[in-house]
Amino acid sequence: ILLSGQKRVNPTRKWPVRGVSRRTESCPVNPAAIKRRQRAGLPDKDKSLMAVTEKLTLVLKTGGTIPAIAKEWGDFEDWIFDAMSVPEAQSLCISVFEGEPLPDIASLSSIVITGSPAMVTQDLQWIRQSQEYILEVIEAGLPVLGICFGHQLLAHTLGGKVDWHPGGREIGTTNVSLTRHAEDDELFGDLVNNFPVHTTHMQTVTNLPAGTRVLANNQFEAHHALRFRERVW
Repeated sequence: ILLSGQKRVNPTRKWPVRGVSRRTESCPVNPAAIKRRQRAGLPDKDKSLMAVTEKLTLVLKTGGTIPAIAKEWGDFEDWIFDAMSVPEAQSLCISVFEGEPLPDIASLSSIVITGSPAMVTQDLQWIRQSQEYILEVIEAGLPVLGICFGHQLLAHTLGGKVDWHPGGREIGTTNVSLTRHAEDDELFGDLVNNFPVHTTHMQTVTNLPAGTRVLANNQFEAHHALRFRERVW
């Protein structure tokens, strides 16, 4: 699922300004889900999920968007930090696919794994390195979100299987629907049941890791959004 929003004009930079939430523009909220959380005594998601601390939110960058798009709109890390309202002083982006060294996990509060033009099935050293690091992050109990390639990488790392989608490429804006497992999910539970997302992928999670729950799907893709473990999506 790719984040989108209306461009903000700033004469000093071409990408969207960090620290300004676009939740209301890009993620339709379900009022009934918010009431369910309140009745259940659950904490407010925005305050509990990726809580602002002195530690850093890491974007593990596994590739970049199309150069022309990056020039006009910024790259994956800009979209992610902006949508999450992460203060710039608490954000860290490491381009693992370019060989940048990975940070000490003790310095992190959460991690987001980006999309990539690479394929999870490729035997690349940086992919193997990322998998080892991700396992350590999960073992440390940090919240982890994988987007597109990142979500497939998580599945592969945790014992699932990723392969070519038998239907070919899914690309463009398409509708996805939440499953019953999303109703009380900390990340997806406040969304409406059906909403449009921007997609492009040729591979898919063909076999789920043990204990994984499907949170969103459509007729083409059975595994659009997954919860692998508590606070690991």
